[in-house]
Amino acid sequence: MKSARTGVIAVVGLVSCASVVGPPISDNVNQQRKLVEALVWSNGFTCEGLPRGKSIVPIEMFDTFFSKQEIMKLRRCELEPHAYSFEEGGDGAVVFIFKSARRPYNSAHMAGLEHGELWVNESYNDIEKSGFRRLPSNYRWSGP
Repeated sequence: MKSARTGVIAVVGLVSCASVVGPPISDNVNQQRKLVEALVWSNGFTCEGLPRGKSIVPIEMFDTFFSKQEIMKLRRCELEPHAYSFEEGGDGAVVFIFKSARRPYNSAHMAGLEHGELWVNESYNDIEKSGFRRLPSNYRWSGP
């Protein structure tokens, strides 16, 4: 009888955990996440800075107004290396939210792909109140 109770408790525990996790993340989101995180890293937005031999590519709206050195200073530590949450549009486009590595508040920094190119935009929305779906923290991409 004791083992039957243990089995019931285990099943109830698994069902309650599964309901918190939510539906599986689509292959589209996973593929775009890997690409966006790789581009965030390779364009100098993480604390690692711009990889050796990589040229600065203007990405943000006002990049054309700054020197390459100023762009790198502005980008460095702007984003954590891994996306925090996402929203997938009906057209398959995915917007990811990243935490800032240098700002103490929870502002939502958004990034995604448009025509295969990375875009990044700072937002003053609270990262926890964005309405975006939280990504699992156990996924880790490692740069080349």
